[in-house]
Amino acid sequence: MNRGLLVNYRKLVILFLGILAVFFASEPLLNAFQKLDGWKLAAYTIQYNPLQGGEPFPLACTQKLDAHSRDFLSLQGTLQILQEKISTSAKTASMYLITGQIACLVDKKEQAKKDFEVVKGLRPNDLFSSLQLISLADEAGDQQSIEKELKESLFSAKDIVQFAVNSINVHDSENALKWCQRATLMDPKLDTIWSTWNSIGTQYEIEENWTKALNVFQLALSTQEKTGVDRYRATFYFHIAQDLIKRDAPQKNEEAIRYYNLAIADGRFINAQEDSSVYVSRGNWYRERKSIYTASVYLADYRKAIELDPTSINAFLLVGVVYLQDLKDIPAAEVNFREAIIRFPDNSYGYYYLGNALSQKGDWAGALAAYLQARMLKPELTDLSRLIQAAQKKMGK
Repeated sequence: MNRGLLVNYRKLVILFLGILAVFFASEPLLNAFQKLDGWKLAAYTIQYNPLQGGEPFPLACTQKLDAHSRDFLSLQGTLQILQEKISTSAKTASMYLITGQIACLVDKKEQAKKDFEVVKGLRPNDLFSSLQLISLADEAGDQQSIEKELKESLFSAKDIVQFAVNSINVHDSENALKWCQRATLMDPKLDTIWSTWNSIGTQYEIEENWTKALNVFQLALSTQEKTGVDRYRATFYFHIAQDLIKRDAPQKNEEAIRYYNLAIADGRFINAQEDSSVYVSRGNWYRERKSIYTASVYLADYRKAIELDPTSINAFLLVGVVYLQDLKDIPAAEVNFREAIIRFPDNSYGYYYLGNALSQKGDWAGALAAYLQARMLKPELTDLSRLIQAAQKKMGK
């Protein structure tokens, strides 16, 4: 979070509390505000404001305090005094917003709900109170109230998706998914819902939580079925196949092939590179089962990947590796690796594999030159030192 924005927000909170104290002009209330550490209240209640591109936005209902902490006790006392003063003063939305936030922090959720409902009565278009009521309903597992609040609020489906995006930005994938699900209640055909949904699953993949990633992508498909939407299914199929393999190991999962085939048949990917990558991945799946599938099967997939994306160095190298390791066709492997080097001169693996091909046909001088070039590009490449020494020994160096 931007530190300057946080400091400014703290100052605003302290100023606002001070103004309230002067307004009510009572000694007990002034004492209560002195007990209440204003900047700490701000720190506890700040989240990211999805409507303002990440500006500080208080979301007290998502925070929790230790019931035995000094802050909890100070806030509890402050809340009691504020509620006593409100009972004898004119109702203002701002006062109930403050008491609602404090009630959340001291775990008086029913009181908080009443306060935020008062705010809505006084200020029907207040987005903050709507957001707090959604948070409270979510904590209570009250889906009906969430849907009601979404319908009554001024939030658009795009706003709700932005909540999800900001949750992803602070690595809160669980809440991000909830916001995406809520957005589908408003406009399931909005493309950004599904691209954001994909980002949530991808975040779990980055964390190597394959089971959660799998659940996210499977839920996307089932939600689309329920809402009658058909968006980016190829991407979801592709991720499911990948996550099944990561979860179970390549040789163990036999279900992945069905999802690779579904992804290829559907063809509607979020990212353009995925239409090539899915062929590489399916080819790898076939190659893991060489006892069942011939090399021509997975070679066809690698070549299709190159056709769709001529910049796919991975596909180029895999074609050469199949010739070198599976078919033992050294000349074809050499041709392929030389072409890879021409296309991708800064990629060390082209030189590495060319060195392997040349060493197998006894061209030790050529192999050594290739290995040395690979080392210059990527010194940490596995086995390079051993291979260089072997080539030098063969040459009598």
